[in-house]
Amino acid sequence: MTGPDADDDRGTLTDAEIQADEDAAVEAATQKSAAGRLSDEERALLDQMTSIAQAARYNTDPGVERFLEWVEQHLRSKGQWGDRRVLVFTEYTATKTYLEQQLAQRYPDSENRVATFDGNQPEGRRAEIKTAFNGAPKDYPLRILLATDAAREGVNLQNYCYDLFHFDVPWNPGRMEQRNGRIDRKLKNNPEVFCYYFVLTQRPEDVVLKALVTKTLTIRRELGVVAPVIARALDKLLENGITGDAAHLEREIDAVDRIGAAAERSKTVLAELETGRSAQLAKQIDELQVMLGASKAWIGLDPRHFRDALSASLELLDLPGLKCMDSGSATEGGGEWRLPDLTAFAAADPSWQATLDTLRAPRKPDESPWEWRKSSPVRPVIFKDAGRIDADHVHLHLEHRVVQRLLGRFLSQGFVHDDLRRVMSRNSDGFFPETLTVHAA
Repeated sequence: MTGPDADDDRGTLTDAEIQADEDAAVEAATQKSAAGRLSDEERALLDQMTSIAQAARYNTDPGVERFLEWVEQHLRSKGQWGDRRVLVFTEYTATKTYLEQQLAQRYPDSENRVATFDGNQPEGRRAEIKTAFNGAPKDYPLRILLATDAAREGVNLQNYCYDLFHFDVPWNPGRMEQRNGRIDRKLKNNPEVFCYYFVLTQRPEDVVLKALVTKTLTIRRELGVVAPVIARALDKLLENGITGDAAHLEREIDAVDRIGAAAERSKTVLAELETGRSAQLAKQIDELQVMLGASKAWIGLDPRHFRDALSASLELLDLPGLKCMDSGSATEGGGEWRLPDLTAFAAADPSWQATLDTLRAPRKPDESPWEWRKSSPVRPVIFKDAGRIDADHVHLHLEHRVVQRLLGRFLSQGFVHDDLRRVMSRNSDGFFPETLTVHAA
């Protein structure tokens, strides 16, 4: 049995499915009330809830107010949007919709500054949002991304974002960690990330939530990850919700990683184990780096050879080779490079058009192919990992479609002009001189 975090899974549902589920619950409650099956206690509770809701109907949520203050302080300066971005996770579709409305009221003229990422969107729209959120701020105006748990796994959003808000906190610490992992991951541009959530000190639930978040941070600091056995223990502890003394539940959460055999574990032992593990990993990394360097030297792996082969392939098409846009980096095998104009080949052969399309920015769902090609030129290419995930260039590798196309041409026609067909080399271990046989046409 899982913990009381079923709404985490609702984040992957469409808005229509969630609305249908809520409508069914309202209908069932209405029928029960109409049939007179509500007790006096239930009716009194409903009346009290209605009174409270009506009194607070037009009040702005304090969490939203605090968030808007944060936006003004960190994302805007003197009424102008800066380059900083923020990712906001919500548990419920209603929360996401409410935030959209509040942001639209506060910033009515800020077109394309706010976007949503949820389970109701087609894959093409999600790809477009990811491109905009990871793209350079000068090129993409998006600054605030509202997401349901449809975005908590397998989505890279760390390129220009290091701030995250949990508007609805999941009970499961593993899922909270997954959310944080959208910006706290490799290739992030900022060495630190900041993850926020809201606490109302007068609510017992928030006392438990604070303990849960603190425990998650402690486990990550000591173990590096929330272990499955600890996550299941927390699930079991919270499976019935917050039904008793919040302070007692807080103490139980604090002790959850000391269950069974873990009861005798101390911070000193953990520190010693972590130190030993770090030293061992550092030694293994050093050994692997030496092996990698030796392999590169033995094979003669060099990005320059790769580029030269592609340039030779282009020359077979009677085109100039690759052109470096930064001559200072070319000698080191780096820099950005441009392909020559292949428009004529694309016009004569549709398959070339599809090949060149792999070098363009992703196409928007409502954009026609010809409009897309007109507005999205072929991007520069690179041959060394840039350490970023934005879309300003394309990293060419052996499996890339453009590379496969060009190298296929080189392998089939590269030696035609020299009438070279086959080369055989034989080493006889010193008994005879090394011989080289060339078979020509």
